[in-house]
Amino acid sequence: MNETNLIFENINKISRFHLNKKVIFIPTKYNIEPKSYEFSKKYELKPDEILIMQMVGMIISFITMVKALRTFVTYRYGR
Repeated sequence: MNETNLIFENINKISRFHLNKKVIFIPTKYNIEPKSYEFSKKYELKPDEILIMQMVGMIISFITMVKALRTFVTYRYGR
């Protein structure tokens, strides 16, 4: 019970802090040199590299889903 009260106290402190905090927006202008564009263009990803990264991510996601399904079936229905 003490832990629950402590959690609620901390939540109340955080919410009070955010409600009382004044947010000031100051617009700023950044001067970006044209050289930085050229530098980033040099290391820009090509479409085939992006597709390969997406494919690797999809394969990892598929393997993770299969492992999760195997674990679910193992615990649900036994071996």
